[in-house]
Amino acid sequence: MITQSKSEFFRTAFNRNIGLLTPGELKTLSISRVAIAGMGGVGGVQLTTLARTGFGSFHLADFDTFELENFNRQQGARMQTIGKSKLEVCTEDALEINPHLDIVGFPEGINKECIDAFFKDVDVVVDALDFFALEAKRLLYREAYKRGIYCISAGPIGFGCSLLVFAPAPAMSAENFFRFDLAQNETEQAVLYASGLTPWTNWVADMHQEHVDLEAGRGPSLGLVCQLCGGITAMEAVKIVLGKKGIAAIPTVRRFDALRFRTYRKKLRMGNAGPLQRLKFNIIKRKFGSKQQSIRQKDLTPHLDSFTELSPEAVKQLCYYGTLAPSGDNAQHWKFLWKDNVLELWQDGKRSEFHYAQNGEPLLIAYAAAIENIAIAASALGKTIKTEVVTTLSELATFKDLLVARLTFQDAAIKTDPLLNFIPERRTTRTYYEKRALSESLTSKLLESFQGAHLSHVHLFDSSSLLPLSGQLVKKADKILWEHKNLHADLFRWLDFTDASKEGLPVSSLDLLPPEKLMMSALKNWPLVSFLNKLGLSRMTADKSYQWMKHSGAHCIITVDEISSDSIFEAGRFMQRFWITACAHGLSLQPMTSSAMMCMMYATNKGEGFTTAHKESMREITRLYKQILGSDAIPVMMFRLGYSDKRQIRAARRAIDDVFSSGDAP
Repeated sequence: MITQSKSEFFRTAFNRNIGLLTPGELKTLSISRVAIAGMGGVGGVQLTTLARTGFGSFHLADFDTFELENFNRQQGARMQTIGKSKLEVCTEDALEINPHLDIVGFPEGINKECIDAFFKDVDVVVDALDFFALEAKRLLYREAYKRGIYCISAGPIGFGCSLLVFAPAPAMSAENFFRFDLAQNETEQAVLYASGLTPWTNWVADMHQEHVDLEAGRGPSLGLVCQLCGGITAMEAVKIVLGKKGIAAIPTVRRFDALRFRTYRKKLRMGNAGPLQRLKFNIIKRKFGSKQQSIRQKDLTPHLDSFTELSPEAVKQLCYYGTLAPSGDNAQHWKFLWKDNVLELWQDGKRSEFHYAQNGEPLLIAYAAAIENIAIAASALGKTIKTEVVTTLSELATFKDLLVARLTFQDAAIKTDPLLNFIPERRTTRTYYEKRALSESLTSKLLESFQGAHLSHVHLFDSSSLLPLSGQLVKKADKILWEHKNLHADLFRWLDFTDASKEGLPVSSLDLLPPEKLMMSALKNWPLVSFLNKLGLSRMTADKSYQWMKHSGAHCIITVDEISSDSIFEAGRFMQRFWITACAHGLSLQPMTSSAMMCMMYATNKGEGFTTAHKESMREITRLYKQILGSDAIPVMMFRLGYSDKRQIRAARRAIDDVFSSGDAP
């Protein structure tokens, strides 16, 4: 129990601040008052940091309570504080640091009724309000400017902290800086705030698009960045109160990016009204401001924990996980029927017709991947599945509506498969990866994903050692892809140039530059492509695939000893486990399907449908695969893997009600 007087306590507790601060400066801080609006992500950290720095008086405002979803970033969020007032908890935390603090609380938050009291005798104001609390922010900024009080806003966005200091007149006001009057709705106000908070757009690439919902007021935030904000805010408050040099007020914005370990500084003399800021506004709005993106985020939410039995609604949710499996160009050529306690997977004939699927293997691989997803999800309900494949590869290749497999569910004393949470995260990332090799530990975990496979095999190679061979076979295969009329038609059949469809492959996922996107649209025309191939188009597109293979950490090939329904089905299921496992360990992945699919076509049809030149290329591709594998095993899939900062949006899925039914007909 500390029995020291206030002055004795202060001298002892904050003695180590002296040497960087003078005793006189520390005394000034002890009699200074800071008003902090918000005790959430950054407010709680800012309060405790300011208290440890030596500030002696605070006005604190917050109306909210701590919940479990605050644990990743908020200072006061702990098991014992769930449901408790953020204001009360943070006040107690500060008093544990300095029991002599003078703290005045505002449990209703800040509003017009209490704003005078909130600003009374305040030396500096800190904006720690939620990113989306824009009306409260505008009130705070407006009142601080009117009363001639500095207002500090240190906002966490992406992997960095942006610092905005709004000084008294004649400095630029927050309203003139953010220009909220340019917005037509609340979503655009949020975009304007983000544009002003960080005029640099690298954070846009860092943030995963499907986890940002501006309309719902939701976005990702890291605790480590909130900690940065606490220190930066305290330093700025010290400079303001003590009159130290180095205060850079708006229109100057400063930012520290912890991921890149870089500092940024920019002066926006016109605020958000400047032409470059208007351009950035449009970039942010286009990526994060669409209603379609809100729908995608909601679609990703699983609901398995609410079911205690295998009802039709529970089975529908299992099938939802099934639809998150990959399919050729995201054609989603499946339907599900729950009938007499058996789940049937059907082929949607009109969606299944691809030239490269003329022997059925790619279709069965996709169905197997969907079934593997369902099996993983069923573990959350304490169920295993027994699968009966009731069709053949040749029947699938008729491209008709037909029953593919029956799934029956059995009770089992099993734990939820740890891969479940990563099913919605699996996606294809078409961009350059880091070239660094995978660790031995990670390689072992990836190979273990095929544990239990008997008819299919996985081969994992360091990209640098394999590139001379794998790069060549990918180039040869992709050259054929652009020179073969039917394969070219497959390439464009499901390509979505609007990026708004619930089916097909969004063109934005191809990692194309704007001029390349325009060219891609023109290349749907086969006569044009046929002509351009004579000028080297097919070689140019093949070279891009080679560069993708070059910029990778590893290459993976999945093989079977012989082509059969059983071997292809097994390969599809274990392929999906491999892919999700890679995702769970932070790897990006891209299927390089052309060479493997063509090898299966060539092995089955003996070159039928290929020109003489393409037959020669296929023989060379087959020879390269044999050299890589050291056997006559048949490749069914090739991947490139690696680490990438860029994470592309997963292709959208059809609504589950469009593909699931219960009763007599799919």
